[in-house]
Amino acid sequence: MTRADFLMMVMNAYGIKTDASITDNFMDAGNKYYTEYLGTARKLGLVAGVGGNKFMPEANISRQDMSVILYNILKQLDELPNGKNGMGYEKFVDTAAVGGYAKDAMKILVEVGVIKGNGNELDPKASATRAQAAQIVYNCIK
Repeated sequence: MTRADFLMMVMNAYGIKTDASITDNFMDAGNKYYTEYLGTARKLGLVAGVGGNKFMPEANISRQDMSVILYNILKQLDELPNGKNGMGYEKFVDTAAVGGYAKDAMKILVEVGVIKGNGNELDPKASATRAQAAQIVYNCIK
């Protein structure tokens, strides 16, 4: 799943409408099916990109980046889940591999049960599949 496709999936799932009038977008937003989504998400503070005014919309999304985007959107909408319905974050053997920018997002989403690991691993840098993306969005919505 690409970074842009995941962003679009979550924005659509939560009814976040795009704004066609946005002129300040990421340098690599181009004129594509996802352009308005990127500009709107940037304007609303849902995404910050990867640095250098880029989002890398067509790159595969990692599990940790998926967590950060979902976390930011839920936080902005004041819909962050709470409670402890999942496995404890510290029980996963690869939490040290989670990037500093993604640690809070992954920890919360794991502990509330939105993100499940692969056995005792989170695989934070692995590319997320469409099935994984659909499952975590479903877990949030239900």
